[in-house]
Amino acid sequence: MLTLEEARALAEAFIADWDGDLVLIPEPVASGDFGWVFVFRSRQFLRSGALSDALAGNGPLLVDRHRATLTQLGTAHSVGYFVDAYLRDVAGREEMDT
Repeated sequence: MLTLEEARALAEAFIADWDGDLVLIPEPVASGDFGWVFVFRSRQFLRSGALSDALAGNGPLLVDRHRATLTQLGTAHSVGYFVDAYLRDVAGREEMDT
């Protein structure tokens, strides 16, 4: 089972592989028994606050504390909507495995 620090490191490693100067926001925007959800921004946006420096389509990152996996969520709905969908999908896969 992952700790918050391990989850944060997994999310940071994920965005480190991308082009661009990206920064993980250290505090998760959501958490629960499933794990944590992190967001990231461009370094330039964090400096300037200008919308022209903001990223588009950068879905939050869900780190599952039990499976030590990372899933990028969508942006068309709320974080809660995507967490619920993720949990339904995981539960469905577990049922299929039994």
